[in-house]
Amino acid sequence: MITLKWIFMHLIVSLVFTGIFIDSEIICLILGLAFLHINSGLTTILEDYLHLKKIKLILVFLIRALSIELFKLILELVL
Repeated sequence: MITLKWIFMHLIVSLVFTGIFIDSEIICLILGLAFLHINSGLTTILEDYLHLKKIKLILVFLIRALSIELFKLILELVL
C-alpha cells in the first residue's frame, strides 16, 4: 500500500542518492522532507503507544516546535 509517508521517504532517498546537491533550493527541499519524515515518524510512535490525549497533544506540539526550530538552525548553518 502506497501512503504519503512512503512517497516522501522514497523521494528523499532518490534525491540524496542521485547527488542533486546543486542549488540551495534543493538542499532546503531535502531537509524539509527529512524533517517531515522525522516528524511523522515520531507522531506515529506517540499515537501508537500513548493513550492519554492531553499528554499526546502536548508531545505532538513539542515535536512540531522542535522540528521547526531545528530546521531553522540547520538552514542557518547550511546557507
